[in-house]
Amino acid sequence: MNVRNCWYLVAPRNWGARNVQTKSRGPDGQGVWVDDNIGLAHARLAVIDLSDAAAQPMADFQNELHIVYNGEIYNYRELREELIGLGHRFKSQSDTEVLLE
Repeated sequence: MNVRNCWYLVAPRNWGARNVQTKSRGPDGQGVWVDDNIGLAHARLAVIDLSDAAAQPMADFQNELHIVYNGEIYNYRELREELIGLGHRFKSQSDTEVLLE
């Protein structure tokens, strides 16, 4: 199985173990978020924002929405400035947070 490009249904007791299997994606960190019977796991290769503020899974300011994202938003800086103008706040410089907001 290719763990880089697949979604998995994994029993809650195995969420941490499944994240270990994706470690080859990035040496910069791993994270897991769990709420009741749903969980998100991410192995990070930091490119844009190297700080811990850009770690994933990432939550919005209200801690209501959570995301893991693998990709790049090329115009995220312009989108970020537009969102700031609309009153959004950011903890990081990452494109993932722009997508989340």
